[in-house]
Amino acid sequence: MKDTGKRNRLVNKKSVLFICAVLLVAFFVVNSKNDKKYNNINLDLPVDVSHDVVVNEEWNNLRKVTITGFRGNAQEPFISRDDKYLFFNDFIPHDDYKEKKMHWATRVDDVTFKYQGLLEGVNEKGAVNGAPSMDMDNNFYWISTGSYLEDLITVYKGKFTGEEVVDVERVSGDYQVEKMPEINFDVEVSKDGRELYIVEGLMRNGGPIEANFVLSTFNGSRLAQNIVSNINTKALEYAASISSDNLELYFTRVPEVSMSADFGIFVSKRESVDQDFGIPERILGVGRGMLEAPSINDAGNLLYFHKFDGNKFDIYVLERG
Repeated sequence: MKDTGKRNRLVNKKSVLFICAVLLVAFFVVNSKNDKKYNNINLDLPVDVSHDVVVNEEWNNLRKVTITGFRGNAQEPFISRDDKYLFFNDFIPHDDYKEKKMHWATRVDDVTFKYQGLLEGVNEKGAVNGAPSMDMDNNFYWISTGSYLEDLITVYKGKFTGEEVVDVERVSGDYQVEKMPEINFDVEVSKDGRELYIVEGLMRNGGPIEANFVLSTFNGSRLAQNIVSNINTKALEYAASISSDNLELYFTRVPEVSMSADFGIFVSKRESVDQDFGIPERILGVGRGMLEAPSINDAGNLLYFHKFDGNKFDIYVLERG
């Protein structure tokens, strides 16, 4: 009986890590090798939108970002509020979904960053670590599955020193999911550090079937949810990026997680921080394909995100205007 229990716990842990890896888009790389349609993506094709979708044509000049010294898959970019740093996480195909690690790079120009290595302090061994975000005071937030089986907590925070993250702690609170297979799998902190945009997901059959934003304070207290009510739908919404003035919320929306799914990046706007976010607009400039995780810079004129080109994930950038 004792051996059976231990074996079941190991199976459960492996299942959780696999689910989280799916949420962080790892499985697309492996499966796409057997998908001829996906291997022949034309990144220049326009986005098809239905008549009831509000479109946004502010963003253009799509360019691939170069991270000198790094040759792997780059996903989930976050550009720091001072534009000095790019944080991102990786995907290693032979890793069997057991881990995802975060890296960092320093800015050379808008489309070039110099690789600095693994981000020390945030990469718990044997866990999926990703979704980096940071406020103007270098309070660093991210998602890790390290303690999920013990306490259901996946939101972590620490302090970025300019070289590593220190003073690491888990963020508990009434934003949290209450039971498996629910999981919080994304987090974004506002520039002033007061608010967190956390994603609450529900898993079934090895993947997410629900994903919506939960608005929380920096210490985990749930806030009024009407602020994001126009954003949450029956589709999956995740990977938020809030502008420095708190008036624009960028995010990913997809009807379902599958190879043929219509991945879109949207923005929801408001005129005042006292208002709810408005009806989302779909950004046409990203093109189409397997794309996610927008990150707007402090000045509000550059939008970074990751995209799969049929062989690997890279970070791209759009320019407003």
